[in-house]
Amino acid sequence: MTTNDNPLFAALAEQSDEQLHALIRRAEEVLTARKEQRTRSALDQIRRIAKEHGLDIAVKNPGRKRGRPPKAAAGG
Repeated sequence: MTTNDNPLFAALAEQSDEQLHALIRRAEEVLTARKEQRTRSALDQIRRIAKEHGLDIAVKNPGRKRGRPPKAAAGG
């Protein structure tokens, strides 16, 4: 089935801008929740495997970089 044949895409074209923005926000929430669940599951599996091999691990979340990004080198 191509996107032209999918009734979902035809229904999207009939929605108002407000409805589409709400749908996008909700889709982003669902995707974020799925990503977080996959991350938790992977970390649980890593911890379990490490424990089976007598290891104790800690996983740190990467910190956010602060400030402005460095300026590009001058030159041409």
